[in-house]
Amino acid sequence: MQYSIANTNKDFQTALLLAIFEESADFFAVMEKESRKILYINKHGLDLFGMESVEQLAEKKKDYSILKYPPADVQLFYSEIDNEIKEKGVWQKELEYITGQGKTFWGICRETAFLNNGTEYYLMHIFNNSANHQHEEKFKLQNDRFEALFNHASMSILATDSKGSIIMANQHLLNQFGYENDTELKGQKVEILIPSDLRKKHEALRDHYNIDPKKRFMGYGLNLLALRKDGSRFPVEISLGYYKMETEQFVFAFVNDITKRVEYENHIKQLNAELEEKI
Repeated sequence: MQYSIANTNKDFQTALLLAIFEESADFFAVMEKESRKILYINKHGLDLFGMESVEQLAEKKKDYSILKYPPADVQLFYSEIDNEIKEKGVWQKELEYITGQGKTFWGICRETAFLNNGTEYYLMHIFNNSANHQHEEKFKLQNDRFEALFNHASMSILATDSKGSIIMANQHLLNQFGYENDTELKGQKVEILIPSDLRKKHEALRDHYNIDPKKRFMGYGLNLLALRKDGSRFPVEISLGYYKMETEQFVFAFVNDITKRVEYENHIKQLNAELEEKI
């Protein structure tokens, strides 16, 4: 047999909701929409803000001094909340709060409306999101550091997936190969950077590398050629590295233009040949 809360009396429903709110580890509050007066805050809500009473927290809520950065215009802030609830049925935002002891935490605030005896109320729910926020901030910092190292490296770096499609190319590589931005290369096969007569051979080498990937230095003593956007060729050395993330494998290529070195080596060979002829 199934039971519905709608079939129970109002006192039971109220007691049940209060029990749920009091057991919750999150902040829950009920306030009258028109006056913005807080009528109820659960115990965990008071604990979250380090307050001893509803009145104490309600006083802080009036000018939003519970926020680390209170809105300059509280009435405008109220209007934005009202309009969004009217349009979407809910207002939600991540905000940085400050407790009665001056400690800060990040919380996701969610407000919804309900009617009781013709009066509109807001149910406010604040979820402490500090742990997730700190994780996101740490990830962003690590990502920013990687982006800085990747894009400002004084050598050409290219990243591809296991199918040989380009997913990243730093600015040094773009300049070296004559491309304006990485959107010209993203999604293209890495063979776009290799002369057409060498692409079939490279595809076979790439497939073999993906089967048995190893950190590898290529090119020294070999005639490896790369292809610029304008169709010109130039000699390169390439170092390969790889990493795996879950089921996907990625390959990093570090490309070094050795044009000057090849020219110097050819010049030495020419001088030696001329010297041998004279002898």
